[in-house]
Amino acid sequence: MKNDDRKHLTAREIEKLIEATKGSRNEACDRCLLLMMFRIYTRQIAKDLRGFRVRGERHERQQRQAGLVER
Repeated sequence: MKNDDRKHLTAREIEKLIEATKGSRNEACDRCLLLMMFRIYTRQIAKDLRGFRVRGERHERQQRQAGLVER
């Protein structure tokens, strides 16, 4: 996959964004906003992964009940 295709920031890019707020007029506010956006994003990813895991477990259980998969 090319770097142009990715839809996320690398850790270094996030650090650069936070560093860029230093010396700005609203430094504390800017840093807070960036950190809040990062936290919301990571919480959404965790939520999506939990849903994926639950759906996967449910699918496996249904397959076992139907006799399609051995235990």
